[in-house]
Amino acid sequence: MNRLVLCCLAAMLIGGCRSKQKSSGAPPAQSVQQLLNTPLVLEKAIVAKPAPIISVLAPIDISFNEPVVPPHIANTVADKSPFTFKPDVKGTAKWISQSQIRFTPTKPLPAGVTFQAVFNGKEAFGSQRNVDNFSFSFKTAEQEIVEFSGDFEPDTSGQNLVRYKGTIGFAQPVDVKKIRGDLKCSAPGRSVKLSLDTTADSRARLNVSSEPLKREASGRILTFTLPKAYTADNQKWSRDVLLPEINVFKVIADMDVSEP
Repeated sequence: MNRLVLCCLAAMLIGGCRSKQKSSGAPPAQSVQQLLNTPLVLEKAIVAKPAPIISVLAPIDISFNEPVVPPHIANTVADKSPFTFKPDVKGTAKWISQSQIRFTPTKPLPAGVTFQAVFNGKEAFGSQRNVDNFSFSFKTAEQEIVEFSGDFEPDTSGQNLVRYKGTIGFAQPVDVKKIRGDLKCSAPGRSVKLSLDTTADSRARLNVSSEPLKREASGRILTFTLPKAYTADNQKWSRDVLLPEINVFKVIADMDVSEP
């Protein structure tokens, strides 16, 4: 796609120069060769790169201070990714817009790893373009929640009782005893007791079960929280789950009503 980008830029320049020459009679202000020779210094052109610490699920975004590819290149996948990483990361690169390119890893990144990355200018814009490379680094979070799902199930110990049962997954294996102390659940006016156990397939995933909860005339919100040590953005983790009122025929499963 780098040849296509280069050709498109040249065509845009020639078309623009011809239009200007026709209307004003003036010679072209810049030739295609001049465009190719004009340095594109990525250190100055790039205005946004990944934060020092990112989520293991995050894409790698690079943003420029102005459009650097033609309009029709936006929303297209590069034939070959201009990104390289140490340790190596497999994935695809896509121009999100004329001024932003995104690398999406094929699978979640390993937790707690520092990556050295290079954005190759000639791979992105063509071998004839006078452009350099841009180096940057980032680290994935040591620990974070990567999965939270579950449902309310009937509890036979009493009338109109249910339990929340689900799974919470982490980027790395966890100490179950510590999570038992850190994971909190509350309903309006009270705390909710939880039980946790490791799943059969991984110490990074835990089964979560609440104490029996009585369904009432109005719905209630259960709020699950963990301290900021379990997030990539250093903010407290919180997830709200709706337990519908008793008149609702089917208990709605794991409805996230938290703020976007």
